[in-house]
Amino acid sequence: MTNQITVPLTVAIALAAGQASAVDIVFVHDQSADEIIRLVDRNGDGDATDPGEATVFLDDSLPPDLGNDNAQGLVALGPATILATDNFEPDNIVRAQDFNNDGDALDPGEAFVYFDGSLPGGFTLTNPAELREIGSGRYLLLDNNTLDEVNPEAVYLLEEINDDLIISGDEVSVFATFSPAGDSVSTTFDIVLGNDGSLYTLDITDPDQIESIDIVDPGSTSKREWFDSVDLLNLAGYVLVFTINELDHIPSTDELIFGASGLGGASAILAAVDDNGSGRIDVAREIRVLWDENQSADNPSTGSPRDIARASDGSIFFTDGLQDVIWRLIDRNGDGDYNDANETVVFYGNTAGLPTLSLPLSIATWMCEPDLAEPFGVLDLADVQAFVSAFVGNQPLADLNSDGVWDLADVQSFVSWFNSGCP
Repeated sequence: MTNQITVPLTVAIALAAGQASAVDIVFVHDQSADEIIRLVDRNGDGDATDPGEATVFLDDSLPPDLGNDNAQGLVALGPATILATDNFEPDNIVRAQDFNNDGDALDPGEAFVYFDGSLPGGFTLTNPAELREIGSGRYLLLDNNTLDEVNPEAVYLLEEINDDLIISGDEVSVFATFSPAGDSVSTTFDIVLGNDGSLYTLDITDPDQIESIDIVDPGSTSKREWFDSVDLLNLAGYVLVFTINELDHIPSTDELIFGASGLGGASAILAAVDDNGSGRIDVAREIRVLWDENQSADNPSTGSPRDIARASDGSIFFTDGLQDVIWRLIDRNGDGDYNDANETVVFYGNTAGLPTLSLPLSIATWMCEPDLAEPFGVLDLADVQAFVSAFVGNQPLADLNSDGVWDLADVQSFVSWFNSGCP
């Protein structure tokens, strides 16, 4: 996305006579109601619990009946466009876009089947467990065959070659195979791509519940163990747990983010990177604690963290399936973790007058720091005016470095981001 106007720095400086509290846009799948809810922090106050900030974006109970019963894979392509997998019949991928800017994709023509599930070798999608965007119009799709051994357990590469907004035919190829057709020797729940093309997976196959994070090396088609729950316990005092069976990635450090459990069963989010080149996580320094429920100064009490999504500003969102809450972690002091005061906040919970959230499953985020006003996805005069108004009024939306001061640094950040455009 490019901007529609250019703001000279001298003009922006003239506006100043106050961390980018950008407009976070979050999509979350409600597993109980078979809905996808869109959350928009319009005023930059760090949550989406104000009037008008939450809408039902997609509802499986309404026509057309495309299938959106259990979206384990959710991708935000923009502020108003998503892809959602469905691992109940029919197993497919739905594309939904809010064309008329009313906060949902419930109007005619706004949702359609993007991929019908037809796979190479005559197979059909049976249990899509994850969908990851790896480039413009390019996705990795994990099909887990634990429930149906007719299919192989494999990762497929989807490439939208002809730009017709449909994945079909030669636009689907096998990326990696973990279990052959007819034999479920692997139980893979998530995938994420590293900077060098390595594919990381979360595997819960072991009969003794020794879960592992595995890796498919660049150029390979099969995976090997990167580290397991016993390794993690020995190196860092944590264990991999089934309740947080999702991964994410920090591109700047090439670290893999994953959930774990600490002493007493408290939830934690860790990061790991193979910095000694051994091919495994085998020394304590290769693991760091991003967030620990027991170590957090905010004393949060989470129920069942399920999915993790990292936003472009470094904040982390995760779903809590027992408390029906979306948590947001913000590194306000820039020390590399999320354990300090006011760094663990409720981004969304059940609030009177807003859509009910029940059993939140998958989550996806979209953010563009200078895009402060609707229509989101376009940088124009409305965004400049929104920044000026928030800046003059010392409102969170214009405190672009979250330091509690509205000054030249915020103005310079806005100008730089605005002129750079958005993804």
